[in-house]
Amino acid sequence: MESKSDKNISEVDLPDGHLFHKLIIPSSPATKKNSNRIVRIKGFFKVIPSERFVKYQKFCAPFLQDLRETPIDFGVMIKIRVATEKWIIPDYTNVCQALGDILQHYKVITNDKWIHWTDGEYSNSVPLEHWFIGVEKDNPRLEIEIYRFRHPLEQSPSQIKKQSKT
Repeated sequence: MESKSDKNISEVDLPDGHLFHKLIIPSSPATKKNSNRIVRIKGFFKVIPSERFVKYQKFCAPFLQDLRETPIDFGVMIKIRVATEKWIIPDYTNVCQALGDILQHYKVITNDKWIHWTDGEYSNSVPLEHWFIGVEKDNPRLEIEIYRFRHPLEQSPSQIKKQSKT
């Protein structure tokens, strides 16, 4: 487990683009959308995540342990990179949605609405790297970097009115 974390995170103190969490989950990611299950509960049908996703979510818990002191309640940008053990390339959007739900489930972030997903750096609209690292049978992993990124919801309508009057 690799983790880097700034203590005493304050949304005011961190500038946009500041990297404050970096970790690696040593496994190919599982998504919620593949192989959903339909169950009947008290006469109603409900769609629940696949067994593989539920196991993956539990597997992720110890790697997120250091990030749970104070849930993130402000805008962040998350960059992911994935290496899988087989030539099955996961869907980027599904991996992001699953990770957002996992981070919210374990109270790393209060609400996944705060997340802006990025797939890497660009130069003149050309990607400098790809989110899919490739196949590494002996080292599948999900690399996660969390940066400060101001979210439009951080500014309330009353704050906007005050700023426009001055």
